[in-house]
Amino acid sequence: MLTCFGCSVELVKPFIVCDECQQTCVHLCLGCFAKGFEASHHQSDHRYEVIKDDFVVFDVVWSASEELRLLDAISEYGYGNWSEIANHLGTKSAKDCEIHYCQHYIDNPESPLPDFKAPDNTYYPCHIPFKVCDDPPRPADGSALQKDMAGYSAARGDFTIEHNDYAELDLKNMEFNDSDDAFEKQLKLAVLDSYRNIIKERERRKRILRKFGLINMTKNLMHYRPYECSLGVQALTRLKTLSCLMTPQMLDFVVEALHYSAVLKKQINCLQDYRENGVKTFQSASVYDQLCDRRIENERKLHMLSDILQFVQDDYQCQPWLQRRFVFDSLSKDLAIGLPNPPRRAAPLLDISGLPGFEQLTEAEVELCSRVRLVPESYLEFRRILIAECSKQGQLRLAQARSLIKIDVNKTRKIYDFLLGNNMIQCDESDTKQKRTAIKRSIPDSLILK
Repeated sequence: MLTCFGCSVELVKPFIVCDECQQTCVHLCLGCFAKGFEASHHQSDHRYEVIKDDFVVFDVVWSASEELRLLDAISEYGYGNWSEIANHLGTKSAKDCEIHYCQHYIDNPESPLPDFKAPDNTYYPCHIPFKVCDDPPRPADGSALQKDMAGYSAARGDFTIEHNDYAELDLKNMEFNDSDDAFEKQLKLAVLDSYRNIIKERERRKRILRKFGLINMTKNLMHYRPYECSLGVQALTRLKTLSCLMTPQMLDFVVEALHYSAVLKKQINCLQDYRENGVKTFQSASVYDQLCDRRIENERKLHMLSDILQFVQDDYQCQPWLQRRFVFDSLSKDLAIGLPNPPRRAAPLLDISGLPGFEQLTEAEVELCSRVRLVPESYLEFRRILIAECSKQGQLRLAQARSLIKIDVNKTRKIYDFLLGNNMIQCDESDTKQKRTAIKRSIPDSLILK
């Protein structure tokens, strides 16, 4: 029975085998491998091999794991006990087991096992920040990306201006002749050696760009976005400078170490908080967390209550607050509802005392003109027109009143309802009941003439 080298649990396929620790036989479960388990002689950057048995041997619907379990079951229960064999197998029926075994193990006894090609299951856990692709980055001239790449063109594989760009001018006219003396030959060979060093320097600079992930660095750093929660945005921004000093693989190790450090600090702070509050067991810690969540919820409710007490005294502010609370609750339930606008503040009453025609108004008409902000002369003229039209037609509809008075339709409606409620005009008999109901709802008792 194989056990995990890290957590000592029984290994089930697939699992990992270190390709460099063959003497100690380091076998790791997927959990320890994902966490990057390391020991004194085993490192997380070692080459590894994945051991699995989910490949096909004979039939596309039968994996190698099922083939082994089928043979074990036949060896244990005997040939012919297909029901027990199927129960042991768990994934196939008794009929499937019988047909498969007879077809591949009895009817074709001379058939050799399939010839498996030795797959290269050895992986090298190195982060590759850039590779040649069909669409490499092509930054515009003078852009920030081109400056970060030092003028390197990834699509062409050269710099816009190479190192010592005019070195070829020293060689274009140089020739080796038989008439050259020893000094001239040495001089020309020295020039060639100098040019060879220049070529090496050019290749070294291109190699640095690829090795340190400097091609499209901003895109490469997007690989570390999942660490924003633990490290913070500012720390990830500083990685741009740090990435120029180490290879991407080394940078991965640094970021992972910083991430685990932040996680450990968070866990330590949580444990210190438990200890400061007298919590000494994990069972008590779960109860403590529930009580903290409940306290935060109660504080939120108390805050809402204080808001209600603050706004309940102001009718103008209370209604918008209640609407906004409803919208926030709806958003928490993933309901798309827009925030309501605050209601328009009612216009103040118009002071019409002393204006022409004021003496001809009753108290109810004075209040009406103040509410609709209408001067007495205009109201008297509108009243005369509506009463005259009603006398002429015998009745007057609201639509007719709006066509006679060219003012705001809401003001026309209030004047019409006022005159109708005080029996100065008459409406259609079929609409009398409906009009009376609307009048009672829209006109205050103080505007009804006694």
